[in-house]
Amino acid sequence: MEMVTSIIVGVASSILSSLIFLYFFLAKKTPRIDISEYICKETDGGVNTYWFKYVNRTDVPIYDVKVDAYFLTPVGTDGGHNLKIEDINLKHSTYTHVPNQTQHDHNAMHAVQVRCDHDLEKDWIDKASLIRFEVIAKHELSGFSKVHVKDYHNKNKIKVGTFKFGNDLDAS
Repeated sequence: MEMVTSIIVGVASSILSSLIFLYFFLAKKTPRIDISEYICKETDGGVNTYWFKYVNRTDVPIYDVKVDAYFLTPVGTDGGHNLKIEDINLKHSTYTHVPNQTQHDHNAMHAVQVRCDHDLEKDWIDKASLIRFEVIAKHELSGFSKVHVKDYHNKNKIKVGTFKFGNDLDAS
């Protein structure tokens, strides 16, 4: 009888310690990303270029990073609203690796600006539309992924200028 009790206690304590490890350690090992409140607009020779910015705040590098942007427009139907989605073309939509912030990184490689050649202001004609920018990434240690989303509800979020350096998500 003592052997059966020992086996049950051993199995139960193993399961409990695994759950504690998963909940208190691994579950917190997901990417932490901040996305700017603004979209920057640069004009060169009459051609507009728009920029989105995000910063890897995770304490380790992130990988398999995918970014996407699109217009969302509510369309009324019987019983409610559906969302009409129109893609926004981004110059680069996948990144193999985005490093974390380190003391020796003087180029802020953890802060990424994503270029958009799509003329957002010209195509943003419906006042009910919004722009959604998404960043999907995986944590280097746990492999857990997370989706980070920023919605821009009106054209006031487009600022003429450039983003400030590094962790600063403001535009100047």
